Amino acid sequence: MGEGGHRVRPTDPELEELRRAVGSRRDDLIGWLGGYVGFRTFEIPQVRPKQVKRTEYGERYRLRIPEARDTTGSGGKPRDAYLPEPVEAGVHRHVTSEEVGWSDPIALHTAGTPLRIDTVLPVGVAPSGS
Repeated sequence: MGEGGHRVRPTDPELEELRRAVGSRRDDLIGWLGGYVGFRTFEIPQVRPKQVKRTEYGERYRLRIPEARDTTGSGGKPRDAYLPEPVEAGVHRHVTSEEVGWSDPIALHTAGTPLRIDTVLPVGVAPSGS
């Protein structure tokens, strides 16, 4: 949280700086899913290729997270998020190059390297407002 208890989203230039600083396509994709799509750290490991769907509007995509944040106390509910075309293309490239299975979590695939969100933001790169 930023100053005054408001949520802070990195600016587009900060997200681009982050993209240049990461060391792998997977980490870049994780940054896109968090920064451009708005997924939370616990949602990113839930992302699987089978969840990317084309909308009824044609060239637009959405991605369904099975268990989003629980705001009612009755467990996380599914949520759909708009997936910008460059992010969908990044998901597709990563899935293809890493041979990720249709039902496998995409963020866990880079030669078996487990997902570590703390490796995504390099030291010294802070979201705006912090």
